[in-house]
Amino acid sequence: MDRETNDLIARWYLSQRNIETVEPREFADWALFEIENGRDGRYLKMLASQFDSKSISDVEEHFRKSISELGWAFPNEETSTKRYAESIMQQIVDKALDPYEGCRRLYMMCIHLGYPDYLYNWNALFWAREDIADDELDALIIDEAKSRLAGEPIERIHEGFMYRDESQQSPGFWAKLKKSLKR
Repeated sequence: MDRETNDLIARWYLSQRNIETVEPREFADWALFEIENGRDGRYLKMLASQFDSKSISDVEEHFRKSISELGWAFPNEETSTKRYAESIMQQIVDKALDPYEGCRRLYMMCIHLGYPDYLYNWNALFWAREDIADDELDALIIDEAKSRLAGEPIERIHEGFMYRDESQQSPGFWAKLKKSLKR
């Protein structure tokens, strides 16, 4: 499954929690894009024709059947939203998305998904805007996105104690944030 498809599925999951919005038209546009790129299928064609649908429930069945028809497994919410978070982080790194806007999206996901480890530090970065200059915060956000995409160990603070893999050579997230806050 390609990134765009996963991102649409994740946004659909998140829209059910009122974190993101997704419009019925986006599913028809997705189907049309897939057809234009050489994919074929009965449900895909039916979905592509539903550009005037007013409700997600009108397109959901054809979307699910299109995914199956293409031979893809429909990911569960956890898998899909984790991949979507990585997609947002990649957009931050690629400068396709404003760092703080990406941070805001990841922060909202963090809260509503119950603070999963892979999103934990986005909470602190979101609130750091009150205390850190925008350019410095943007650099921290980009650095955190790069670290998460590279699979570096996650550093957490719990009850005032910092937990971190001591084999890391570079300063961790919390050390960088603390240094920025002192300026």
